[in-house]
Amino acid sequence: MLKIDAYVFNPFQENTWVISHSSGNCLVIDPGCSNAQEQQSLLQFLDKNQLIPNEVWLTHAHIDHVLGVDWLCRTYKIPLRASKASLPLIESLPDICRMYGFPPAHCPK
Repeated sequence: MLKIDAYVFNPFQENTWVISHSSGNCLVIDPGCSNAQEQQSLLQFLDKNQLIPNEVWLTHAHIDHVLGVDWLCRTYKIPLRASKASLPLIESLPDICRMYGFPPAHCPK
C-alpha cells in the first residue's frame, strides 16, 4: 500500500512530497527544505514513520523545489532523478540562490 504525505517548506511555500510503501521504503519529491529547522522536520517525520528514502525526484528544478536536494541526497546517500531539461537550472542554482537571498545551494547532477 502506498501513502502520500506533504510538507510545505521555504518562504515560497513549496510542497515537498513523501511517497511511502508499507515496506518502509519511500521517495521524496521536490525537497524544498531551506533551513535546518525544515530539514529536522522532514528527518523527524521519516524517523517517526521508520521510512528510508531510496531516491529524490524533481518535478522541475526551480529554486523552491531544490533547496534541500543536496542535503537529502548526502544524508541518505541516495540518487537524484530529474529531467535533463532541468540541468541548466541545476547548474545555475548557486547564482539563483544569491538572487533570492539564500545561501548558495548545490544540487547533484
